[in-house]
Amino acid sequence: MQLLCALRTCSGVRVLTPDLRLECHGDDQQGDKARPHDTIMTDLRQERGRTRRLYGSPGRSNYTEQVSWLSTFNRFRPGRVPLVGPVALFVADWSRPQRGEAPMFDSPLLERLSVVRPLYPTAVYLPAGLFLLWRSATGLAGPLTSAGLYLAGLLAWSLLEYGAHRGSFHHEPQNQRQLAVAYLIHGVHHAYPDDSRRWMLPLAVTIPVTSLLYLGFRAALGVHADASFAGFVHGYLSYDLVHYFIHRGRMPGRIGRFLRQHHMAHHYSKPERNFGVSSPLWDVVFRTR
Repeated sequence: MQLLCALRTCSGVRVLTPDLRLECHGDDQQGDKARPHDTIMTDLRQERGRTRRLYGSPGRSNYTEQVSWLSTFNRFRPGRVPLVGPVALFVADWSRPQRGEAPMFDSPLLERLSVVRPLYPTAVYLPAGLFLLWRSATGLAGPLTSAGLYLAGLLAWSLLEYGAHRGSFHHEPQNQRQLAVAYLIHGVHHAYPDDSRRWMLPLAVTIPVTSLLYLGFRAALGVHADASFAGFVHGYLSYDLVHYFIHRGRMPGRIGRFLRQHHMAHHYSKPERNFGVSSPLWDVVFRTR
C-alpha cells in the first residue's frame, strides 16, 4: 500500500537506487520550486525487469548502465582538457549530475560567450523567421506553397534535433580533444543539468551555424528556401525554449507535463533513450522511447 501511494504521488521520473528504493525526480507535485534533484523515495524490487545501479545524492552517479557514452569516464579523467591551442575546458563526469553552475573556460570572455538567456535567441530567430516567411509568401512561392514549406521546415528541424542528439551529442569520445568537444556541445548539460545559463545554445554558436545552413537551403531549394528555413529556424527556437522551460520547473497542461517527464527520464533514468525534446515523434518512429 505504501508503494502504491508513492507511485501515485510521483508525477516525475522514477529510478532505482542501490538499496532498491525508488526515487522520483522532477516531481510536478512539489510545486514551483521543485527541481530535478528533489526526490521522494519508497521501496521497489524491480523496474521493467531491468537491473540498474542508480544513485540519488548530488555529486554521485544518478545512472550507470552499459552504454558507451556513459562509460566515457572509465577511460578518461575529468579535469582540465585541451580544446584548441591554449584553450582548455574544465570537464566534469557527465554520468554524475551535479548541482550548481558549470565553470568551463579560463577566459572570462569565452565563458561569457558560452552562456545565454532566453530573450536573446528569441529576439534574433523569431523575427528572422517571420521575415523569411513573409518574403516567401509575398514573392514567387506564394502563401499556400509557403505554408507547406514552413511545415516541412518544422518537420526537418525535428528530425535534425533527434538525429544530432542521438548520433552526435551522445557519441563516445575516442581521444582528449573529442572529449573536450563532446563536453562543450552537450556533456556539460548532463554534468550540470540545473545550470540555467546553459539550457539554451549560445548565439556565438548558433548564428554562424544557422548562417551556413541558410546558404545550404538557398543552394538546394532556391526560391523555396525562405519559407522552409523559416519553419526550420522556428523549430529550433521552439526546441530551445521548450528545453529551457522543461528544466526551469513545472510545465503547464498535459502536453507540458509529458514533455518534461520525457526529458527528465533522459537525464536521470535512461540517457540512451528519449532523444527528442520538443517532440517524441522520432523516438516513436525509431523506437527509442
